[in-house]
Amino acid sequence: MLRRQARLRREYLYRKTVEDRQKSIQDKKNRVKKSLEQNVTIHGDLQKKALHYQKKLEWEDDGPQAAIQMGAESGGAFANSQDDEYRYAGVEDPKIVITTSRDPSSRLKQFVKEMRLIFPNTQRNNNF
Repeated sequence: MLRRQARLRREYLYRKTVEDRQKSIQDKKNRVKKSLEQNVTIHGDLQKKALHYQKKLEWEDDGPQAAIQMGAESGGAFANSQDDEYRYAGVEDPKIVITTSRDPSSRLKQFVKEMRLIFPNTQRNNNF
């Protein structure tokens, strides 16, 4: 369980850094494009990479911008890191676990049986 949590945390941090990197690159491209359209001098921190970004801008459409708005790396194929917990929502049914005390009473056992009938995908944790 700890390994799984550590792996999920690493994957989350990796996705978040990739998203941030893509967002910053797209922001720089947009700033270069805006300064070229308005015929304004390019900001000092972008001057070294301005030609590189300008060449990339010639071959791009709205896909990368839409990907940034959707929060994904490639056109919305992945959910962003904020909505990661809802990635598999609707893919499989959630597991519902019904537990009782160590020594349940007969009324509690009856209640749990009724709860199992109400929720279709329940699982018993202890015998009753």
